[in-house]
Formats: sequence, structure tokens, C-alpha cells
Amino acid sequence: AFPDSSDLYLQLTDSYYRRGNYTRTLSIIDAYQRRFTSPHPPILYKLRGISFFAEEQYAAARAELQYYCDLKYNDGEGWKYLGMAAFHLGDSEAAVSALNKAQPRLPGDSEIFLYRARYFRGADKHDIAMEQVEIGLQKNPDNAELLTEKGILLFEARQLESAERILKSVLENREDAWIAYRYLGFIAEAKKQPEEAIDYFSVYIKNAARVDKEVQTRMEALEAGNGR
Repeated sequence: AFPDSSDLYLQLTDSYYRRGNYTRTLSIIDAYQRRFTSPHPPILYKLRGISFFAEEQYAAARAELQYYCDLKYNDGEGWKYLGMAAFHLGDSEAAVSALNKAQPRLPGDSEIFLYRARYFRGADKHDIAMEQVEIGLQKNPDNAELLTEKGILLFEARQLESAERILKSVLENREDAWIAYRYLGFIAEAKKQPEEAIDYFSVYIKNAARVDKEVQTRMEALEAGNGR
């Protein structure tokens, strides 16, 4: 009825974004940008970047969000997603820099502490990583990703019983926390429980988004030694 209404396009974009339909969000933004001349509203770059992030198109997400954050420096959510996109692209230094800009603007956001913990774990600074996890859990004690990260850190510190307890508690509330199965398999393997390790690894491999050669190799060795 009103094909030349830029405001309706923006409202439609926002509606799809809030519903979590990121593919449709990107489609409507593309239509907007074709129909209306630039400069386009900065919010479109933010919504486009976050939508790309949700679809795991991290390079595209980073480009959009970097442009947006240069325009809107004080938007904590923009910096957060920019940092998370950079992390997934392997640029850890840029990731933590962006997350550090996001945190004062989003003081209660647990994802910021989660990704900072992953950064410090990757840098072999486990004590600092655990501090980040604990701060995040103080703000959101039931966050499954933070609890999983704590379990992983405990496993890497060889505190197997504590790690196992936390990771099993995660699965009680989130059966689809697939990474927890990976580390429960490692724990069972370390405790000389091959059948349990195989079971955990099997669930993980079946549901993991990407091929994990380390787990596949370990499971094949366990199956060969266990007569499966």
C-alpha cells in the first residue's frame, strides 16, 4: 500500500529482528538499501551485523558492526557483538578490546564475561578466566554457557570431580549443551571409564556443528580397546 515509506520498512525490519528471524531481517534491509538512497540510518548496520552474527557469518558481521560502532561509539550492544564476531574470526586482541568497550555500557551482560573468559582461557590465563566466569555467574547464576565454561576450566585444572559435577548440572537444565558432552567424555576417559566416555562422545559427535577430529580419534581408540 505504501511502497515508498521508508519508516514502514524500518518498522518491518525491527519486527523481524525482534522475532529472531534473522534471514528475513537481512532480506528486508537489502530491499531498503536498494530502494532508498544513502545515507541509511545507522541502526540498519547494527541490525544487519547482529543478524549476520546470528547466522554465523562472522566476517560480514564484523564489517557491519565496525562501521556502526564508528558511527555510534556509545552503543554497548554494538561493541559486544563486534567483539564476539572478532573472537570467532580468531582475532582475540580486537575481540577483547571491543568487549572492554562494551562492558561499562552493559554492566550486567553475562555474554561479555563469557567471551572474556574464553579469551583468557585461550591465552592460558586460567585464573583470570575463572574470575571472569565467577563475575558473570554472580550476575546470572543459572547461565548454562558460563557454567559450562567453569566446568571446562576446572577440567583443564584437573579438578575432575568438580568439573564433572558442574557439567552434569548443566545437562540437567540444558540437554542441548553439546559441548558439555565433549568434556564429560574427556573426564570419563581420564577416570578410566571407556564406556561412559564413548557414550558422551557419541552424543557430542552426533550433534556438534563441526567435525571434531580430536574427539573422533579418541572415540575410535576407545571403541577399538573396548571391543565395540
